[in-house]
Order: sequence, then structure tokens, then C-alpha cells
Amino acid sequence: MPLSETIRYLAPSQSAGKLFVQRGIEGCLVMLNLLRFRDVADYSANPELAPAAHS
Repeated sequence: MPLSETIRYLAPSQSAGKLFVQRGIEGCLVMLNLLRFRDVADYSANPELAPAAHS
């Protein structure tokens, strides 16, 4: 597989995790989370995902 087609993510499954560990990569593992969230969620684009309203 050419470098440009190399998969650069880990699909969350037990077999994918096993294959990842078996690669024998040495060094530190770093995870950088760049997600930002709003103080109040905006469900206007997908109202079916909104939690039930409290009364």
C-alpha cells in the first residue's frame, strides 16, 4: 500500500487494537484532543438528537 493510502486511524474494535499493539511501535503515545464544546448544546440541525425537555 503506498504511503498516501496508509490508514492513519484506529477503528475501535478488539481485532484492530490487537493489530495496533502487534506493530511493535516504540516510544511514547500521545493523544491530543482538540474538540471544543458549547456551554449550551445547539440541536437545531438535528432536533431528534436533543434530550427530552425537563418540565
